[in-house]
Amino acid sequence: MTLNEQYRQSLALHFEEELADLILQHPVTELASGAPLCAKTLGEQGIPLVLKGRIDAFREDRNGRIVPVYSINPMQTCTLTLNSVLRRHDNENLSVVVPEQTHVVVVPAERSREWMARYDSWRDFVLRMYELRLNDLLREQEIVQTQNENLHKQQREITDSIQYALRIQQAIMPPPEQMASLLPEHFVLYIPRDIVSGDYYWVSKSQGKTVVAVADCTGHGVPGAFMSMLGMAYLGEIVGRQGFETAGTILEALRAKIKAALRQTGRGIEEAQDGMDIALALLDEQTLELQFAGAFNPLYLVRDGELIEKKATRAPVGIYLREKPFENHRFQLRPKDTLYLFSDGFADQFGGQEGDKYKSKRFRELLLRIHGLPMAEQHDALQREFLDWKGQQHAQVDDVVVMGLRIA
Repeated sequence: MTLNEQYRQSLALHFEEELADLILQHPVTELASGAPLCAKTLGEQGIPLVLKGRIDAFREDRNGRIVPVYSINPMQTCTLTLNSVLRRHDNENLSVVVPEQTHVVVVPAERSREWMARYDSWRDFVLRMYELRLNDLLREQEIVQTQNENLHKQQREITDSIQYALRIQQAIMPPPEQMASLLPEHFVLYIPRDIVSGDYYWVSKSQGKTVVAVADCTGHGVPGAFMSMLGMAYLGEIVGRQGFETAGTILEALRAKIKAALRQTGRGIEEAQDGMDIALALLDEQTLELQFAGAFNPLYLVRDGELIEKKATRAPVGIYLREKPFENHRFQLRPKDTLYLFSDGFADQFGGQEGDKYKSKRFRELLLRIHGLPMAEQHDALQREFLDWKGQQHAQVDDVVVMGLRIA
């Protein structure tokens, strides 16, 4: 049996056979034992998948001791830290070495994005590696915070790694061309509080209906971003492969998957309480019937100068003491109706002359003033209002997403 055949067998244990063949279409790089790794070693940038051997990363602490940071074992990759390290030539604190003969195949970033949409096993693999390396980052951040020497440089390294996490998050969110195809008249105002966001927006089409969602996950930054990755991945699975009956049943299925992923049973006081608030709509373009279901987050409909609120169920997508079924609303749309889905980040922002919250009432009045503008101008008006309200003296308190869409 050739080496490639052995690798194909190993890959087929983790991925679909077709995907295993696609992975091995990329050249396998042999790394000698003891070799340090740099950007030139692997050539093109992408996701390095270890087939054989091991890659280790070490850091020198302030006392000159070598501290292990992480290892990449066979059938693992580093979607965050390694890629960031390999692109830097001036990194003095973090060393990446090969302790034994190692074979690596580098999957280009564009192929990884394509495979995440086509293959469940690749999506699950990237999410699993993403979670593993995020834990590395959090552990590293705790170490950095206890050190005084080289603090700024180490913080920059972590920031670079989180910047790579941002690219992964952006790769999973719907690209502009998909948004324009499914929602001809729309805008999305997206302002993360940190580099990566716990808010996300998602659009797809299935069973003759366009599915639109805006969600607000527990936490900010890296923890919130991981929850958003789970949410988008599970929505893709439910809508694209599992099937659905109503907007409410999509949220029921999403809640079940989030609870299972986080092992939320309601029986342990130490189990994760994470989840997400979400507004989700199903639009039938032929009949103009809209279904809406929300987890705490409502939907606003502006028609003939009047704003109508479609209320959400007061329960999150996740474990909840007073869990209840998600109510499914059905109503008939008319041409020129304008819909808004949003997180609470805009209304919760402190600012103005008195340092007050913006609040939902002021947000609704703003939407009523601008709803007749072209969608791109609505985006700019909302962005100006948010930045003017926040001003220079107030920090952004939450991630912000506002999506508007107009019925043709």
